[in-house]
Amino acid sequence: MKHSQIDEFAVRSPYHLVDPRIKLVGFIAFLIAVAMSTVPEASIFVLAVSLTIAGISKIPVKHLASLSIVSLPFIVATTLGAIVAGRPESAIYVAIRIFSSVLVAVVFASTTPLFEQIRALQFFRVPKIMTTMILFTYRFVFVFIDEMERMKLARKARGFKGGSHLLDRGTMSTLGHTIGMLFIRVNERAGRVFDSLTNRGFSGTALTRRRLELGVVDAAYSLMIFTMISMVALLQLGVVRWPI
Repeated sequence: MKHSQIDEFAVRSPYHLVDPRIKLVGFIAFLIAVAMSTVPEASIFVLAVSLTIAGISKIPVKHLASLSIVSLPFIVATTLGAIVAGRPESAIYVAIRIFSSVLVAVVFASTTPLFEQIRALQFFRVPKIMTTMILFTYRFVFVFIDEMERMKLARKARGFKGGSHLLDRGTMSTLGHTIGMLFIRVNERAGRVFDSLTNRGFSGTALTRRRLELGVVDAAYSLMIFTMISMVALLQLGVVRWPI
């Protein structure tokens, strides 16, 4: 079955040309800059930068919006907390920083194929057990969804119809058996996937066709990130002031 993947638009983005190691460092540097931006001017500048980065990425707005929606619960919780604490004006800027961080994280994940992300992590000596867990977790999410859709189709083919409400005895019984069988089938299929990978020589090290070499594009990207962090620092220290 066909599933949408977070990095399905990576090849069409100009950020695809940037070395994944540079993108990873740039992403972490951006998060540090967001953490530094506690004054309104710096927060608004960070938001402008994140929107610019998203615009240049050429990732469809619908894709970015569907993934960035995960920031909404954090924004709501922060806003309510600030209102309860009697500081509603600070909630706006905290919400801006949360949204900016999530948006840039989505752009990074959407413009960097998963195996290149793993290679970048391995280059920086992230333990192999962690990178392997990330890789298999991402893979098995689709295995789980696949099996769930197949069982849903099988139930429908056998004429299953839900009850009038969630607590309907027949519905609960059927769903209970379905969930149990789902985990059994996912576990069996996950085992087959793992065996096929090990039989093909998978050792936990991510390999890609692309050679990781630094070039002019990487230098330009690094300069952009350095300029952004410098500007945030200047705004934060009050060296540069913008009327808001």
